[in-house]
Amino acid sequence: MPLYFAYADDLSSKAFLDVAKSAKRLGPGRLARHRFIALKGGAGSIERDPRREVWGIVWDVPLAAMQLIDRYHGKRGGAVTKLIQPVILDGGAKRAMMHCVTAGLPPASREEREALATLARDEGLPESYSEELATGAPPKRKPGTPLFAAPTSRITR
Repeated sequence: MPLYFAYADDLSSKAFLDVAKSAKRLGPGRLARHRFIALKGGAGSIERDPRREVWGIVWDVPLAAMQLIDRYHGKRGGAVTKLIQPVILDGGAKRAMMHCVTAGLPPASREEREALATLARDEGLPESYSEELATGAPPKRKPGTPLFAAPTSRITR
């Protein structure tokens, strides 16, 4: 079964399961070296940025349910593209699919950004990322701290 990286308004586990009932939540993941762009209606896009990361929820989705997710994103408006990118999970990096709005929607309002930040908090994503969603500005970090935490893997013998 393919992995799917849900971000933006797809963060809501309840809403995601309404579309893909047979999907299994694997947990939070992050897309390194990209930034989130909030668009009208809670939709989102991503673009490359070497100093930022996008957090989301990774799902294990049956192939039949991927068609439902594709249809859901196609109805929302704007031009939508499906990407496959490496996403960093708790146990290491995995390739995951995601949808990205490429054109046709205006930027999100302040209220929509706040709603996305609340959704991220409810789903257990880092507080610094929730603040980034609310303000659009990158989180403040102390001088000398690394930009990203290195992915780790668990090896059991």
